[in-house]
Amino acid sequence: MNTKLMAALILGSFVLAGCSSSGGSGQSASEQRIADLEEQVADLTEQAEQEQTARQSAEQQRQAAEQQAQAAERQRQDAEKKAAEALARAGQADARAAITGLRSTTAVGTVVVTPRHGRAAGVAATPTGGSAVSFASSSRSSDSAWSITTLSNAGFTHNDDLVVYSNLGPATRVLLTQQYSARFTDSDPGTAGTEISATLADTDAHLIRSGLFPTVDGQDKTFPNNYEDDDTTDGLDSVRFSGSFHGASGYLYCTSATCTIGKRGNRYTLVAGTWEFRATDTARALVDDVSYMYFGWWKREQKSDETLSFQTFSGGMTATHSATTGGGSAFDALTSTATYRGPAVGQYAIYQPLGAQSAAGSFTASVVLTANFDSNMLSGTITNFSNASDWSATLNTASMAGGAVTAGGTVDWAIAGNTSGRQGTWTAKFFSEAPYVGQTPDGVVGVFTGEFGAPGDNNDVGRIAGAFGARK
Repeated sequence: MNTKLMAALILGSFVLAGCSSSGGSGQSASEQRIADLEEQVADLTEQAEQEQTARQSAEQQRQAAEQQAQAAERQRQDAEKKAAEALARAGQADARAAITGLRSTTAVGTVVVTPRHGRAAGVAATPTGGSAVSFASSSRSSDSAWSITTLSNAGFTHNDDLVVYSNLGPATRVLLTQQYSARFTDSDPGTAGTEISATLADTDAHLIRSGLFPTVDGQDKTFPNNYEDDDTTDGLDSVRFSGSFHGASGYLYCTSATCTIGKRGNRYTLVAGTWEFRATDTARALVDDVSYMYFGWWKREQKSDETLSFQTFSGGMTATHSATTGGGSAFDALTSTATYRGPAVGQYAIYQPLGAQSAAGSFTASVVLTANFDSNMLSGTITNFSNASDWSATLNTASMAGGAVTAGGTVDWAIAGNTSGRQGTWTAKFFSEAPYVGQTPDGVVGVFTGEFGAPGDNNDVGRIAGAFGARK
């Protein structure tokens, strides 16, 4: 109930009560009572007015706060809009630069890859007309059987980023008589444990090891005769101590008067003496894997104008493991079919594609290749793009001969089911784990490009360039 109304009702009730009283002294008490009540009514009225004023002030404050919140929201929305516009402009600029760079994927330089099992690969990337890049940082990860080496460097004039996939396996133990059959011969193959030996040349010094070798660069160490090497009793005849040759355990011998070994940098040298390595016919050398493949990409940004250039590459193994050099005619005589699967990696650029935002960057994907050795044809698909699930690339059927795709095939790139009116290209080479003698190859590596746009239109919507490696 309203405070003023309540006060009026209270006062009225007491006035009526006072009027019904009789006598002079009663009149005075009633008047006093009425006066008290009037004072209470005045107080209540003032309180009500104060409460009304407070409510009005609170409402004004609420309205002011709401206006401030609305203004802040408008400012936030404006800031988000400006940030989105700036991001879109930056994305468009990056996409334009990347598309320009992706129009040629061989313009950066040369890349030489030395895979290392369980470690980052050794990579020599040399720009055309320049010095090799000294990468400031490198890291290693893995994807199934593939080791991934990622390198980057911010130089004075360029930023370089490079990714290499390789599948070098661990070193294996091989009989010395098998690995070095021309040097270590077993005079009694039917009896295990018989001695084998070979004279060492200075070119073998990097293969021998011993705990007695000098440890300081530039130091020489001469060994005294400490071993009786014949049936006579004329004293100690030669030097002998435990060591290894290419990881195979045995003994190092020197039968000359002066036997000296020196250390020069990270290598040893046979300074003086006639050295031999002797072991049993069961000794095994620790041999690095030579049957490997690799592929990847190199991105280079020129700092002065942010121009981008790209390189894709693939290769692997020694020549004897390559179907292209190990037996092209035997490859051409193969029959049946084989399926190869593995990863694909590369770079992409999209400029206002089908309503999506412009963007550029790297991707990973999956490749599946089918080789028909009866007809000497190879085809494949690339799917599961990490940056866009609705992308796919078809490596259209291409002829292969001598262990490689000849003249390159064509590539159809599809985005959200829409196939480009233009085509890219792809090439590939085959390799085998064992030296190639005409068997179905174990793996294949290659590079590819893709274009998205209307036929004959120079306004690119998108470009991709990548490399792949696959095993059967």
